[in-house]
Amino acid sequence: MLNTFPSLLTFGLLAPFIIRVVLALVFIHAGYLKIFERRESTVSLFENLKFPAPAVFVWVISLAEIFAGVFLLAGFGTQIAAIFIFIISLGGFAVKVYRGELLKQSVDFYIFAMVMSLSLVFSGAGFFAVDLPL
Repeated sequence: MLNTFPSLLTFGLLAPFIIRVVLALVFIHAGYLKIFERRESTVSLFENLKFPAPAVFVWVISLAEIFAGVFLLAGFGTQIAAIFIFIISLGGFAVKVYRGELLKQSVDFYIFAMVMSLSLVFSGAGFFAVDLPL
């Protein structure tokens, strides 16, 4: 099949790089907000969802978001970090579908995060990453 811009195919590893960096920054920021600026509201969210020890759960989720984001940003363990972000996004998606009033983000946000993370699982880290293609 003919490609409209065949010379751009040389930069095929640029797309995963862009997705990786954007997704990393979004999740690092989200984890930071949960810990330092919105802790009380996030704890009350997990209390409404009937989680045991909601304060501990906020720390676990926030640190998972931050660490997965940092790993993505560095391009280190990209596929594993992307799986963690997919699972976190899937949980947010489920909460949004069943208890939509509890979360500010739209369903679209969670769908985009899941698609972006799955794309990194299948494509790898792209340019400027510590991960080496196998």
